[in-house]
Amino acid sequence: MSTSAEDALASAPAVATTASSASPVPAPDADRAVASRTRTFDNARLRKDFAAQGAFLYLDDFLAPEVTAQLIHSARSMLDEVNRNYLPGHKQGGSVSRHTIDRLAPFIAELYRSKELIGWLEQMSGDKLQVSPADDPHAYALYYYTRPGDHIGWHYDTSYYDGRRYTLLLGVIDESSCRLDYELHTRNPDMPDQPGSVQIPPGGLVFFDGDKLRHRITQAGPNEMRVSLTFEYVTDPNMRPWRRFISNMKDAVAYFGFRQVFRQMTSRGKDAA
Repeated sequence: MSTSAEDALASAPAVATTASSASPVPAPDADRAVASRTRTFDNARLRKDFAAQGAFLYLDDFLAPEVTAQLIHSARSMLDEVNRNYLPGHKQGGSVSRHTIDRLAPFIAELYRSKELIGWLEQMSGDKLQVSPADDPHAYALYYYTRPGDHIGWHYDTSYYDGRRYTLLLGVIDESSCRLDYELHTRNPDMPDQPGSVQIPPGGLVFFDGDKLRHRITQAGPNEMRVSLTFEYVTDPNMRPWRRFISNMKDAVAYFGFRQVFRQMTSRGKDAA
């Protein structure tokens, strides 16, 4: 945990780590908190770095301390909500979807929709970005690595949308040896693959085009805990029906469970009727 975020939590009254607990500190204004950080960056240089690395950027200190403190509290308070999955040879770990986050940690949704954050990401990507549709459980989600062997194997964040999908990964809790291993330029035949590896601290950021970055999270060891928050932004929110089916099945099996994914679909059908 970063010292500043740790101090913010330590100075607050003690609270129980349940989903119904009040936040240890008042939720910050998301736009102001993002602007307080992004306006201090050399954004022209960061944009060049993003392009040179094939649509990839890593910053070890991005979020304002008060934002990091809120995310840490939210992550710990939702431990009982984690849906765990195991796919032999590929994935082991836990997830909390945007639908649960909407009920229990509304600040995360506010941060996801922050105009300041989206505007900064548009500067980096050069694309006009949109939030994902309301029925996408991956729009924003927490990912938990809390048991020995928790990991996810090599993959791309494949876009099932008609346009591009960008992933923003934010470090929340890192009491682990887990690392984000990645390979740049794997889809560019004119450039050699470039491997890299980072351990993302609380408040750190990774931003990339999901279809271009091959990456994995290495295995957690005993008595370790890692939690990350991902935001998904798209250039076109439309999705063809057969792709929607594939995406829903993947989310149900590998991440959030059938009840979480398909309950949302049933609710939409009843509302439409």
